[in-house]
Order: sequence, then C-alpha cells, then structure tokens
Amino acid sequence: MRHNNLSTEHLLTNSVTPILVIDKHLAVVNSNPSVEQLINVGEGHIGKLLFELPDVPSSVTDALRNAVTDISNAHQWEFRSKQNERLLATVQPTSTTEGEWLFTVTMQTNESLYTDLLSNLMREIELQGVEVLKQRQKTYSELEQQEDLLQSILANMPEAVLVMDNDGYFALCNEAARKMSPLFQKGITLLQWIHAHLFYVPSEINPNEIVLADEQNPFLKSLKGYRVSSLELYIKPKEQNMGGYHVSLSIQPLITYQQHLDKGCLIIMSDISDRKQAEMELADSERRHRALLHTLPDTLFRVRADGTYLDYIPALNDIIPGATYIDNNVMNLLPIEVAEGLMRAITTCLEEQTLQIFNFEYAIDENNTYYEVRLSPINDKEVMGIARNVTDIIMAEYAFERSTNNYCSLLENMPNPIALVRQDGTLVWHNQHLNNLLSLEDNRLYTIYDFIGSNDVLRAKTGIQQCYTGETNRVCVFNLVLNNHKKTRISVTANLIFYRQEILVQINLTLHNKKHS
Repeated sequence: MRHNNLSTEHLLTNSVTPILVIDKHLAVVNSNPSVEQLINVGEGHIGKLLFELPDVPSSVTDALRNAVTDISNAHQWEFRSKQNERLLATVQPTSTTEGEWLFTVTMQTNESLYTDLLSNLMREIELQGVEVLKQRQKTYSELEQQEDLLQSILANMPEAVLVMDNDGYFALCNEAARKMSPLFQKGITLLQWIHAHLFYVPSEINPNEIVLADEQNPFLKSLKGYRVSSLELYIKPKEQNMGGYHVSLSIQPLITYQQHLDKGCLIIMSDISDRKQAEMELADSERRHRALLHTLPDTLFRVRADGTYLDYIPALNDIIPGATYIDNNVMNLLPIEVAEGLMRAITTCLEEQTLQIFNFEYAIDENNTYYEVRLSPINDKEVMGIARNVTDIIMAEYAFERSTNNYCSLLENMPNPIALVRQDGTLVWHNQHLNNLLSLEDNRLYTIYDFIGSNDVLRAKTGIQQCYTGETNRVCVFNLVLNNHKKTRISVTANLIFYRQEILVQINLTLHNKKHS
C-alpha cells in the first residue's frame, strides 16, 4: 500500500531528516534515503513488516509496536541506530481518506539534534500540530520537576556532595557539606579549604604526628584528575577550638560527552566519626581483654569439632608460643591417649551442648603434671576450652590424704575408744577399741546417740553443738549402752578437727571402772 499525501511526499523529497511512514501493522509505507542509512529500511522494503527485516534494531520495532496502539497522541523515544548512534524519534499518527491510520516516524541524529532544532519544530508543527508542542511542554515540565527532585535529594543527602569546576572553585555544595565545614560554599576555592585544615591517615590522629604531605593529599591530586574511592581520612581544622572528623572520601573527575577532562570533579564525603569512635573503643576493649587473658595462669583455646585449633592463648608460664597450635590438630600435638580422651570430651560437649570436664596426667621431664580441661560449646561446630595445671592441688590433696591416714593411724593406736562424728551425730570413723566395745556392724550407719542412754541424749546433742559454736570443751559423764544392753559410765571430751574436707567432732571416751545394768 502506498499513500500519496502531498505534504508527506514533499517532506520526504526535500528533508535530510530521516522519515519513515508505516501502517498499524508495522508495514513500511514510505521512507526517504536517510532512513536506510540509520536502520536499513529503504524503498525496496515498502510493504514489508519491520519486525521481519533482519537488520532493523529490535529497539525500533519494540518502540513502534507500543506507539501504534495509541493513536490519540504523538510518541517520542530514544534508541540506537545500527552505528550505535543516539537517535531521537517522534511518531505522529495521521488518518487517510480511506479511513486508515498511518504513522510518520521522524528521526533526529546526534549531528542534527541541536542544529536543526528550529526546522524540526516547524516540521513537527506541520506534521503533528499543536499536540506535539503540548507534549514537548509536558516534557519540559517533567524535566523541571526532575531537577527540583534532584535538588531536594541533594539537600537531604547525609553525605557531603561538592562539585568543583575546572578552575578549582566550588560550583555546588549541598547542606551536609556546609554543615561539615563553613568553607564549603560557592566562590571558595578548594585550595582555600585545604590550607585551613590538617590531614591524617586513620592511624595518625594524634596532632603531634606528621600530617600528609602535599604530594600525598588526595584533594590536591584531584586537581590533576586523580580518582579516589572510599579513602578514609581524619581532617582537623587548624583552628584550635574546632574538632576534627573522620570521613570516607570519593573523588571522580567530571567527564564531558567527548571524554574531555574540562569540567572539574565531583567530591563525596561521608562523616564516619561515630563509626571510627566505635571501632577505636572496640579495639581498645579487645586489647584490654586480650591483655587480661594473657595474665591468666590458664591456657585458653578455641577448637573445631575435628580437633583443629582455631585460637590459642598460652598460660603465663608456657614457653611454647600460641602460634604453634593455630591450624594444627590435637592429635598431632598431644600424646595419643590424652588426645583421644580430649576428642571424646569435645564430641560429647558438641553433641550434648553442655560443659564437659576432662582430666589427664602428662609426664614432663619425668615428673607427672596434672591438668583439668573445661570445655564449653560456642556453637554446634566449635568449643572453647580452659586448661589449668592442677598439679599443686593434686599434690596437696595427696599430702592431705597421707596426713589424714597418719592421723587415723595415730587415733587407732590410742588406748581409749575414739569416734569422729558430724554435727548431727552421724558416726564417720571410729577406732578398733570402740568397735570392740560396741560390736559395730560393717556397712551400717550409726549415730553416737545410738549408744547414749536415753536420759543423756539431749545433753550429748547440746555438747556437740557447743563444739561447733566454739565454746570451751568440758569433760562430761554419760551412760554408754554396750552391745549386751548393759550400761557403763564414761567420761567424754570433744574437740573439732578437719577430716577429709569436713569439720568433725572428735569424741574421746574414758570408761569408769564401775559397770552396772
């Protein structure tokens, strides 16, 4: 189908602007030579569908497909030509005398986009009428709204945003920048601001340290096109009454469309003072805690389920450095029986998620050394352990045990009956003399009151309680019930002793010569 509209033919013949006429099915109706240079559509394609032509960019067919569905308005969009040029296209619907609709596609290339603005406007008025101008006005209004939105975004950004022109003057400074420094304003040069401040790397915030030299200053280097990405600095005004601040700095040159560095640069600074303060406090806390851990007499370690050490802080007197253990396995560092026992304790700790205590003996220089290891689960894969040398405690317990046994041997050889009882009267130990006197049965629990006459029980209980309160012991006389149910008079003395981790009462019995029923 070919439409012979005189104005359209005139436009096609005389215009250097690429023009394409299509129907609602995207079939080519007419075109001029300029179209073929851009999207490979010429006279030989009249009557053919655009989307069936292999060399037509898909961006063109997709945009046109959307445009022909709305015949009430002109459409405008951007796409890329086969040479990857930026094109601005306008689609204008027009009705024919046969009652059909045709769509005139006018394209502008980069080269003609601005130089042919006036002629394009006149051409659009001729082809599209007043509605095109309304659309254009709408576009300008939207651009103004977008600019207002951009200004609002800049004003409310927490980061300091500055644009510096090619002469080193600030051309744009948002509100966050002005709050950071009063020198961040239009008409002030970057050099003026730099000369009013001192610059340090994060580890050199002490004013007595050497500041960054000019050749190291990223702001001065930005004047030569230097790029910066997320560089941390400490910036301090030279005025004594003004505090400094930590920033994360990014600098990017402003590049023109032709890739010339003649537009200055964009500076973005984020105030990270709160974060750096928190980091320094955390680092200080970690140093204090690690120093405290290094003063402990215990070995601390963190180990995986497979026995690999992840961290190791040796005991204060340990001559083996902790680094020896890191990434090594307990099976490679400990005797096999000790390592296997420790691995069983680690497995149980992780499976049950409970505290586990593992004790082992380790021979060092032919001397036995005793250790107690406490394991606590961190998660289902790691365990925290504390290993303590308990040799002194074990040796003290052995010595105490020997001392206790010696004491009992001494009591055993005493000529009179002797018993050790708790505060409630329970019989804990007795010598053979008392056993012979009372015929005590093995594996049976007795109290001293089982052998005291009923009339004397209350007085005996009072005497034992007085021993625990520290009152002076006195010699008391009681009736003692023998195994044959006969009674004999006895004299009793009592005193407190420490026996096998308990405070007990030692009762010494002296029998009177006279016995009675």
